[in-house]
Amino acid sequence: MRYYRTTGLTLTQMQELVRRVNEVLDEPWNKRTGRPKSLGLYKAVEAACVYLHWRSVMDRAWRKFVVVSSGSGDVAWLLLRCGAGFCAG
Repeated sequence: MRYYRTTGLTLTQMQELVRRVNEVLDEPWNKRTGRPKSLGLYKAVEAACVYLHWRSVMDRAWRKFVVVSSGSGDVAWLLLRCGAGFCAG
């Protein structure tokens, strides 16, 4: 089973999630009227998963490596920079 680093989900899990999101929408994702959406439903759900997965990784890293001090903001910035490189890699 292959998990995608960016979402933390397998292809099957991602497809199931998109299907479920589509079921609970009040209106169709792609309406015939109005301004078209920038992303299709699949890509929008994928983007949300990437964001949530990244936040989860950063939260775990913060809890594991944070040092409580007066300069904790510097530690937070360091973690964000390292995390961005980790997620992009």
